[in-house]
Amino acid sequence: MPTRGKIAKARRIQNEQQMAITIAKLLKDATGKGPKNIKAKILEDIVEISIEGFLTELEQFLLADLNNRVLIEQIRDRIMGKIDRRIEEELSKITEAELQILHVHKDLLQDYCRITLIIT
Repeated sequence: MPTRGKIAKARRIQNEQQMAITIAKLLKDATGKGPKNIKAKILEDIVEISIEGFLTELEQFLLADLNNRVLIEQIRDRIMGKIDRRIEEELSKITEAELQILHVHKDLLQDYCRITLIIT
């Protein structure tokens, strides 16, 4: 019979996997492209979502000229502005706790993004 700790760990892992799937779907719905790799991690009262390969082909093409970096940052900020509430809502359903986006870090040149949420 599994111990309470093993059940809690299994539930956390299941939640992390479901969060990654949910974020990938939300990004694909918003941009037409899902990320190459996505991982979610629940750490006490923080949730971290690491996303690799989130840029579209057009964004990557435009980034070949670094003068377009600000443009791509503005586009991504607008996309996040449209889906950030949905991210909070969907992940809150999964964790059964209220989540709020604390910070979004984008490294466009590395095609990497990290979303940090806090459990409120």
